[in-house]
Amino acid sequence: MNVKDLPTHSEKKAIESIIEDCESHYLLGPNMFSSKADFYAFLEEEVRFHARLMKLDFQKAKEAYISWAMKYHSAEYDHLL
Repeated sequence: MNVKDLPTHSEKKAIESIIEDCESHYLLGPNMFSSKADFYAFLEEEVRFHARLMKLDFQKAKEAYISWAMKYHSAEYDHLL
C-alpha cells in the first residue's frame, strides 16, 4: 500500500460517519439485510447520499459499508450471499 492510498483525515471522518449511520439504521431495524436487493438499495441510496454530502469517493464509502457489514453483522451479511 502506498502512502497516497491511505485515507486522509477528512476521509476517515467521513467513513466513521457512514459507519455510524449504518449502525443507526441497523438498530432501527436491520432492513438492509432483508435481501440482497435491500442491501444494495441501502448502498445506492443512503451510503451514496452520505458519500456525496461528505465529498467522499463512492468506492471508499462502498468499501466501508461492506466492511462494516462483514465485521459487525457477518451472519446477516453471509445470509445474503
